[in-house]
Amino acid sequence: MGKKIGKLLTAMMLCAVFLLVCTAFEKPVAAAGSSLEDELAAEDTFEGTDSEEELVSTVMEADPEDLVGTEQEAEPRQELVIKAHPENRFIKDGQTAVFKVSATGRDLSYRWEYRRANEEEWHKSTAQGHDTATLKVADVPARHNGYRYRCRIKDAYGKRVYTKTAVMYVLGIRLDPPDQYKRVGASATFHVTASGRGLEYSWQMQRPDQDAWVTPTGEDRYTDTLYIPEVKAGHNGYAFRCRVEDEAGHVVYCSSAKLYVLSISKNPSTVDIVSGGTASFSVSARGAGLHYQWEVKEPGGSWRNSTSYGCYSSTLRVSGWTDYHGYHFRCKVMDGGGNSVYSNAASLHVLGITRNPSNKTVRAGQSASFTVGATGSGLKYQWQVKPPGRSWRNSTSSGSHGRTLRVSGKAAYNGYHFRCKIRDRKGHTVYSRAASLHVKSLQIKSQPSDQVKVVGQTASFHVSASGSGLRYQWQVKEYSEGGWRNSTSSGNRTSTLKLKARENNDGFQFRCRIQDSSGKVVYTRAAYLWVNPW
Repeated sequence: MGKKIGKLLTAMMLCAVFLLVCTAFEKPVAAAGSSLEDELAAEDTFEGTDSEEELVSTVMEADPEDLVGTEQEAEPRQELVIKAHPENRFIKDGQTAVFKVSATGRDLSYRWEYRRANEEEWHKSTAQGHDTATLKVADVPARHNGYRYRCRIKDAYGKRVYTKTAVMYVLGIRLDPPDQYKRVGASATFHVTASGRGLEYSWQMQRPDQDAWVTPTGEDRYTDTLYIPEVKAGHNGYAFRCRVEDEAGHVVYCSSAKLYVLSISKNPSTVDIVSGGTASFSVSARGAGLHYQWEVKEPGGSWRNSTSYGCYSSTLRVSGWTDYHGYHFRCKVMDGGGNSVYSNAASLHVLGITRNPSNKTVRAGQSASFTVGATGSGLKYQWQVKPPGRSWRNSTSSGSHGRTLRVSGKAAYNGYHFRCKIRDRKGHTVYSRAASLHVKSLQIKSQPSDQVKVVGQTASFHVSASGSGLRYQWQVKEYSEGGWRNSTSSGNRTSTLKLKARENNDGFQFRCRIQDSSGKVVYTRAAYLWVNPW
């Protein structure tokens, strides 16, 4: 009876153990389709308890006879304990981050996981050592700054635990400052974007002619943004970079950015040339990626693009025609950033003859005017005269140092040539064409003729002459051996003399004295008056 009761008790105990085992197997099955949080909750339920394999092993290896009134001796269990969690890592862009875990337990297995900075979901790592106690994440880019890492550890009993999360801080430059294209007086801003923890910034500056980097002025030189309120022409070509240090003492530098300041360093100068030559206008500018466009403005006109040679370069070449005298030229300079500046305007002065003096024909005593037209700057005039068969010499006539020369129409000047020598402020010289002077001097064109008349008839003596300001005086000579005296007959001071024929006038001679405005005097031939008594 006692044995039957013992066997019954043994059977009841086996049933109880069997139910416990079944319960143990139901929990992981339910966790298989659950979320990560449910899985962790399921895993936590196994911490500090025996695994199902041990329970089954214990139950299967136990002798039913020994279970009555005695305790089964079990093998000692190794508890899964994390001795050292992975620590935060501070590295620089491109370096390797190493995470380590130290744990004790039986037949431990490892699986490293990571989580991005802005995510909640954990991912299995594939880095070197992802299934060992040491994870090595090589060649880490700056964009991985803030990644979290943890390790899931599992022992032989199926117990799973997670380490604390370790953060990877990657010091690196995420965005370098770009080059700045500015005009004089504008503001410039340099900004750097960096990753890491506890960052400290320090901007540095390098002049084009120096190798050393120095710290610029301004309160914001220790921030991620450097602000220059007003750039100057002398800042062209300056380089700027930022030194970034994290709380672990690691240091990186961003790529240097250039400051290009567009400005005119040399303006074009006014050009004085002789007609037919070539004028060159040059401009010098500072900046980068420079483009040029020359412009021209006629006197009284508006600015327009020039099409002369070199209009898209720093030097413009213009033909020196007198029509271009007084034109203004300037250059529009553009940089790679789309900024533009204008040079000062420069003038073109072309020394040239626009109007030559023309030949003049005047009567003796009249004045002749010779006029010249010219373009240029600061002009000085000197008229010159050349008598026939002789050399050129400076004239002393009225206006010899001006645009118009006035010459007395003397008969002696007939056939003279006149020209003007013109000099500009730069000493360039041009000559006008020569013009000739023709003086119509006093000349007798027709002489008075002899007259044969009957007493009582009217005798007429006529002279024709050319000249200027002619004055006439008829004269009479009564006898061949007598002298000439002024006549008092009608018309004695005109070109025609009239008188009544008388017997006592027979054989008289008549002539005319002619004087022009210059004082020249000529006499006609003597004409006879013959008087018949019937």
